[in-house]
Amino acid sequence: MSGLRLHGGAYPRPLTTGRILIRVLLLIVVAVALLSGWVYGVDRVHDADGGYLRIASGSRVGVGAVHGPDRMTFGQLSPCIAGPWPVTIRSVRPARMDSGVEFLGARARLRDVRGANKMLGALYGFPPMQDGRPFFDDLQPVEGFVVTRRCRDDDPTMIPDIVIGLHRVDGRGGTLDGVLVDYQIGLRWYTAKVKGFSVSWCGSDAVEYCYQAGS
Repeated sequence: MSGLRLHGGAYPRPLTTGRILIRVLLLIVVAVALLSGWVYGVDRVHDADGGYLRIASGSRVGVGAVHGPDRMTFGQLSPCIAGPWPVTIRSVRPARMDSGVEFLGARARLRDVRGANKMLGALYGFPPMQDGRPFFDDLQPVEGFVVTRRCRDDDPTMIPDIVIGLHRVDGRGGTLDGVLVDYQIGLRWYTAKVKGFSVSWCGSDAVEYCYQAGS
């Protein structure tokens, strides 16, 4: 007698097209769940010192020159990831901002820690310029910027940096208090709240902002 028989004398059922399709669909569902970030149990909106994308920043930058340039670049925000899946930045936006300043957008770059071209707290212009030339030659739009640096990397060579641009609308001054970083893991979107990042642009009737910046 040829052929494989199971206990009880029954032959194993061949895989039909329907059963194969069901298995393929199950594999697709599992793959989508893994790629979507669901397995990490991360809140959709979380503080930047936790969650999957993490940004450590306690910077409080103050600009006190009322008659200085009306556009400046501020930074830096250095994101890292807590797991193996890369993160795609989708947007960077203010958490809270006064009407005396305008948010111009954000840029990203990979900074070589071995070089001398390190980000400062504030630079003139947005994007920043020096002697009529770009201060950085590698800034790119933050939308679509991919973060692959692991947070547990103790000796990184290339560090991702995010910088933001502000425009002083008038002499009143104003403050940007915190930023929201929207990012994507596979098919799922998240938002990291960077609460410790603040930029105070002092003005003629905004003495309190200067006080906050220096506190």
